[in-house]
Amino acid sequence: MEITKGGRYSGRWASTDPAVAAVTIHTSEPVVIENCSVRGPGNLIAAWSTDRATQINMNVTVRNCHGEGLDPKVPGRARGFFFKAVWPRRVVITDNEFSHTRGVHITGDRKPAAVSELVISRNRAVNTDGRVTTGRCDPHLNADPRPTSHGSCAGFFSATLGIIEPGRFEISWNEIINQPGQTDYTDIISVTGVAGKPGNPALVAHNYIQGAYAKDPTAGNNGSMITCGDSSPGNPAAHASRYLTCKNNTCVSFSNICIAIAEGHHNTMDGNRMISSGRLPDGRIMKGHYTGFYIRNLYHETFFTQNSAINNVYGVAYINPAGKPVKVGPVLDDCAPTACHHNTELAGTITTTTENQEHHRWKQTRTTTGTPN
Repeated sequence: MEITKGGRYSGRWASTDPAVAAVTIHTSEPVVIENCSVRGPGNLIAAWSTDRATQINMNVTVRNCHGEGLDPKVPGRARGFFFKAVWPRRVVITDNEFSHTRGVHITGDRKPAAVSELVISRNRAVNTDGRVTTGRCDPHLNADPRPTSHGSCAGFFSATLGIIEPGRFEISWNEIINQPGQTDYTDIISVTGVAGKPGNPALVAHNYIQGAYAKDPTAGNNGSMITCGDSSPGNPAAHASRYLTCKNNTCVSFSNICIAIAEGHHNTMDGNRMISSGRLPDGRIMKGHYTGFYIRNLYHETFFTQNSAINNVYGVAYINPAGKPVKVGPVLDDCAPTACHHNTELAGTITTTTENQEHHRWKQTRTTTGTPN
């Protein structure tokens, strides 16, 4: 399906070719894709154009759609993204459900206010999946491959990169469920090189994430559930992550980290809940725990400052060689002075029952705040 004119589109679309998206958008006129079903072994919905003027003015809404990623059956190749866009003007993705995809991938051009609005809200995603058919992730066969140490390609729920001072940036009220042995990922909500503004922060809020597992969850780990400030070595100050607020998110059952601030300035973790027992739902032991949350100047930036963690609740354990749970606290080595406080550790032993209670708690909160189920 190729869309070359603006308008509303509904239907059932599929691709059998991993190199061809099920739906491709080639216009800067506003496009709304709604009440649809889309499936395939490659990207499901892609917004791109060879004309720069068209590309930088893409305006796409995707809502109430169901997406399914299929095995490409090509060695070294992973499934595609549910939605992928480069340099769009506006993207709104709401009330969708998608499974076994590499998630939503949106790249900005690092120009202030180039993105007027980016909203990813009230979606349900099952199995963030960067696994390849056989072998290891082939950079020549996959867009944005970022191969993992386990041979998969990068998988996300959402990856947003290089979006500077957007009019509105919100990733909220999404429910993300990953199952052991059905997923592999890099970071689940990856906010990299994204910059809000004072008084108008980029917002990652009220998301529920369950399960951050490597391809073999008993053998190792990957990245964070949420990066609340991240980049790469040598990133200039103009491209720094800044004025991000990661608030009231819930992380359950992770093999490495729930939320990390590794880069930038004026980034905040506030009121999040981070619960992990060190065991998989079936009782097997996970490997590779680090901590619930951290603030570390990972890239030794001179502009790493005013990053904070407040009002967070955590209960994180790993299982030691004797089979006993051992609690671990946050790592706040590079927190701004007096900016990390009122963070509370749950009392008692953290178990899979504790984890299950968090899902119920989040759904109740969603109901009482009037957020649609």
